[in-house]
Amino acid sequence: MSDFELTSTSGSPGVHLIAKTGDCKFTGYSIPQKTNDFYAPILSWFKEYANNPAKETRLTMCMEYMDNASRKIFLGILKLLKKVQDRGHTIVSVTWLSNMGNDDMLGLGEKFAELVELDFTFGNLD
Repeated sequence: MSDFELTSTSGSPGVHLIAKTGDCKFTGYSIPQKTNDFYAPILSWFKEYANNPAKETRLTMCMEYMDNASRKIFLGILKLLKKVQDRGHTIVSVTWLSNMGNDDMLGLGEKFAELVELDFTFGNLD
């Protein structure tokens, strides 16, 4: 399986997905014009990864903002990773970093942690 990388823009996140090590990272802003089109190859990557994941999957979220459509996509990714972990194929940890004072992104991470029941760690980007 190949890795997947995208450079961030003013409206789309930087994406670094490394299959062999299980290191997955999203950075920046997620407000793409066509959310489903933008995330289609990323979702495909995660679906393929779910078939043969690394022993540990480390998802690092360094997002400064994401719109509602992006939030739905990320919740779907987290739910997929939770299913893979529940099958005993990987151990998932999520590091959720947000700017100090960005209560919206911190609150979103806390909500995701409640919904998917994965191991979340919270910290500051600053």
